[in-house]
Amino acid sequence: MANSRQKFGVTADYWTYIKSKSRIVGRFKEKSEFSDKYVFKSPSLGNISETFPYFNDGSVEKLDGAVWIMAKVQLDIELSKE
Repeated sequence: MANSRQKFGVTADYWTYIKSKSRIVGRFKEKSEFSDKYVFKSPSLGNISETFPYFNDGSVEKLDGAVWIMAKVQLDIELSKE
């Protein structure tokens, strides 16, 4: 399922966690349908450790930070440092 589209921030507002200076609205900009707000392309995870910075706006530099944010805002799971 390469390049599928997924909604970011299923369980929490991901903008709070990525601390980006801009709010990109995702597919909403193209379609103008509320259901497409914060829906983004989700590429496969192949070579993910080599494709930083992370997120559509490049706001997160490290993979461990991106994984922690996604666990929180997509699954409502708090990952430990381990």
